[in-house]
Amino acid sequence: MASGFETARPRFPTLRFMASLRAARDFGLDPEVADAIAAEFDPRRHDLERIIDALTVALLVEGAVEVPDAV
Repeated sequence: MASGFETARPRFPTLRFMASLRAARDFGLDPEVADAIAAEFDPRRHDLERIIDALTVALLVEGAVEVPDAV
């Protein structure tokens, strides 16, 4: 069920971009790796899903987070 707040173009893309980077660093991603990933994206564009995917992959590759085994 939609909350009524979601739009095709979310507001404040730059703040969302910065929050994604901060979260990745808080989860343990090396700041230099996060900065290198951030340099590939324009924070004014609405491609937040792509940067989140890139940060997630980096977190997994770096071993900062682990995916639990299936039960």
